[in-house]
Amino acid sequence: MRTTTIILGLATLTLVIGLYVSGSPEQGEKLARMQQDIAFKGEGREMALLVLALGLAAFIGYLTVSRRQ
Repeated sequence: MRTTTIILGLATLTLVIGLYVSGSPEQGEKLARMQQDIAFKGEGREMALLVLALGLAAFIGYLTVSRRQ
């Protein structure tokens, strides 16, 4: 299967789900509540950002070292 077909299918699926959620106020409220419940707050947010920053730095370091060889 071609990559373009997969990407187009995922974009269509996202659009259909978005239209369904935006058309139903109950589903919209559920989605907003879910986003608030899973959001990182306080120290957890700082820790997540630190882990992401360290991971990005390690990846950039890896690319730098592997390109020289």
